[in-house]
Amino acid sequence: MGEKTITKEKLWRFVNTSFGIWLLSSVMVGFFTFSYAKLSESISSRKNKKKQILMLDQEIEGRIYQLISKQERRRDSIDVSDEVIEQSSRNRITKDVWFDFKATPVGNYEGLYNMYPEFSERNIVSLMVELISLIDDDDEVEKIKKVIYKIISDKILPLNVRNEKDYEDFISKVNSELRLERWQKFWPKQ
Repeated sequence: MGEKTITKEKLWRFVNTSFGIWLLSSVMVGFFTFSYAKLSESISSRKNKKKQILMLDQEIEGRIYQLISKQERRRDSIDVSDEVIEQSSRNRITKDVWFDFKATPVGNYEGLYNMYPEFSERNIVSLMVELISLIDDDDEVEKIKKVIYKIISDKILPLNVRNEKDYEDFISKVNSELRLERWQKFWPKQ
């Protein structure tokens, strides 16, 4: 017990010297400065992550909305009396707009347009993959992965658009299978 008391006394005497006080205050100031910098960095990082998630959600939602509205505009523009020509036109238009949707907007003048310039050279799937890397909700990640699969595999694209009902079914599938709840905030539901 005597040794501990002697060590404490020596430590206390050192701390009460000018040099001891200066050393402790420097350590404390350094600790608080370091802690503040780390806290600020963490807050800034979270803000940037939230901003990037919001931008990706808006971009993805905008492209899905454009797919739907462009399909509807093209559908309404088909005005032919010959059923065979009409079916051929519907098939071609549906596929053209679908593949425009999957492509990057750059250089695709008849395709879909990006909302943010930084996404102009990226396709819809790459945006979704980045979004997956940023969100923490495992259920949302799984939903987005399913949407990616449907886009890549062309599972939603009908083999044949024979009539108006096939067209409406396609639009309905896009709305129900591609537009997750997170992508129904900024653009009206069709």
